[in-house]
Amino acid sequence: MTRAMLRRRLRALAHDERGFTILETVIAITVMFASLVALAYTATIGFKSIAYARERVTFDGVADRIMEEVRGQAYTKIQTGLLTSDLAGDANIVNCGGTPTVYRFESCSTGEKIVSSGGVAVTPWINPHSGTVAAAAITNNVGYTWSTYITNNDPATQPYRVTVVVQWASAAYPNKTNNLVRVQSLFASPSGCVNSATHPFGAPCQPFFYGLAQVPAGKITISGTVQGLTFSTGYLQTTGTESNLQNEQVTRSNATFAESLASITDALGTRTEGGVVSGAQAADSDPNAPGATYGSIPVPAVRCDAPG
Repeated sequence: MTRAMLRRRLRALAHDERGFTILETVIAITVMFASLVALAYTATIGFKSIAYARERVTFDGVADRIMEEVRGQAYTKIQTGLLTSDLAGDANIVNCGGTPTVYRFESCSTGEKIVSSGGVAVTPWINPHSGTVAAAAITNNVGYTWSTYITNNDPATQPYRVTVVVQWASAAYPNKTNNLVRVQSLFASPSGCVNSATHPFGAPCQPFFYGLAQVPAGKITISGTVQGLTFSTGYLQTTGTESNLQNEQVTRSNATFAESLASITDALGTRTEGGVVSGAQAADSDPNAPGATYGSIPVPAVRCDAPG
C-alpha cells in the first residue's frame, strides 16, 4: 500500500468517527426532557387517582358502618322515623305542603315520603339524622358529612327504605363537587312469635324461660270487743315480696316489696303503723326500651322524744 493510499484511509476513518454536533445534542436533550415530563405527569395523575380511590373506599366503609348500626336498632325505631323538627335545612328533603305537611326525599313528584314524627328520642344516626365529622377526627385527614333518610309511601304494603349519604371534600381533587357515596337498604319485619313483649323481632319461635319467686303478703284480721276499750276492728299485714324473670329474645326482670303494717280502728278513728317502705324495680335488655330509671324507696322519719 502506497503512502497516498494510507493517508486516504486514515482520513476516511477520522471522518466516520466524528462526535455529535450542538444541534443534535439539543434535539436529544429536548426529546429526553419531553419524555420525562410526560412520565412525571402520568405518574402525578396516577397518584391522584389512587388517593381518590382510597378516599372512596374509606367513605364506602363509613356509609356501610352507618347502615349496619341503623340495622342494629329496634324495628320500631325505623317505623318511627326521623324527628320532624330536624328536617328543615336539608337540601335532600323537600317540603311538599299538605295538612299535615308531607316531606319527600329529593323530589315532590318522584321522591318517596319521608317517615317522621314528633318526640323521637335521640337515636344514633337517626335523630339527629345528619352530622359532620371534622378532618382531625379521622386518619386520612379528610372531613365528611353524613345523612340518613327513612322513606316509605305506604307502610301497610311496602318495606321501609333507609338511605345513607356520605359526602366529603376531596384532598386529591379539591375542585371536584360530586364526592359522595350512597347506600340504600330495605327494612321489613313481620310480627314476632307469641308475645311481642319478649319476642319483639320477627323470627321463628324459640325456647322460652320464665321463673317466679314469691312470698305473698299475709293478713290477720282482728274483730270483736275488748273490755274497757273502744276497740272496733284491726288487722296486721305481713311483709310481701315477689321477683320474676323471663327470657326469650329479650330478658326482663321485675321485683316488688312491701313492708308489714298494722291498723286499728276504735272510737278515736283508724290508725296505721308501718307499710311506709315499698318499692318496685324492673330491668330489661330490649334495645327499644328507654334508658334505665333507678327507683328510690322513701325512708320514714324517726321520731326522737326528749326525756322528761
